[in-house]
Amino acid sequence: MAEPRNRYSTVSLTLHWLTAALVVTQVLLIAAHEATEGPLSREFVQVHKSVGLTILVLTLGRIVWRLANPALPLPEAMPPWQKLLARATHVLFYVFLIAMPLVGWAASSAGGREIVWFGLFEWPLLPIG
Repeated sequence: MAEPRNRYSTVSLTLHWLTAALVVTQVLLIAAHEATEGPLSREFVQVHKSVGLTILVLTLGRIVWRLANPALPLPEAMPPWQKLLARATHVLFYVFLIAMPLVGWAASSAGGREIVWFGLFEWPLLPIG
């Protein structure tokens, strides 16, 4: 009989902390954008778009990984309402990590503003007006 897991996998931990670092980076990029003007300000926005789309892709990857590798069970002594709240909060984080980049992608697409992913290639715009 296999022993129960008592810690998350290296992949789960890496995806978690990489996503957290990128979310903090997003806040700093927008603060830098608002504190500057001209080409430098626009560059901060371009990097912000690239980081946002990276968060979207990583989050989708995290969901796939999570489906194949379920979360650790919460402590038995934890009251049911706390378990429900913990799981609901986790789901809401996933919703925001998907919705925020999608909204940004849609806004850029609707405005006809190109998205160049870290200067490497042009990210396709959504077919919306």
